Amino acid sequence: MRWRSAEDSHRGNRRPKNEGSVFSAEEHQLWAVADGMGGHSFGDYASATITDALRRTNLAGTLSECVDEIEDLLLDVNSHLRQHAKEHCHGSTIGSTVVVFVARGNVGVALWAGDSPSTGCVRMRSSK
Repeated sequence: MRWRSAEDSHRGNRRPKNEGSVFSAEEHQLWAVADGMGGHSFGDYASATITDALRRTNLAGTLSECVDEIEDLLLDVNSHLRQHAKEHCHGSTIGSTVVVFVARGNVGVALWAGDSPSTGCVRMRSSK
């Protein structure tokens, strides 16, 4: 089974800029929506850091290998964002929520941190 997708991101009605970031890699059967935490500094940087890290990650392994890789990646990005906040943001809170879906065949796994609401959207459908 193959999954197909389309993505879009919108700033919403309450924020002056878009703090959401989406990543789609159909060839690796991986999709992600990251949304900067509203009310905190540099949410756009935080969400883009997550999707950029996913873009650079080896996603060609088995489902369990990919899940392990993504978990490690998210922990590394969190450490980076905490350090970035200390060094460049006077210790302000900087963060993003994230939802990731990765599939192999007809089995998929969703991973998330926080609650990514509506600024990013990935629509998927399966085809045989």
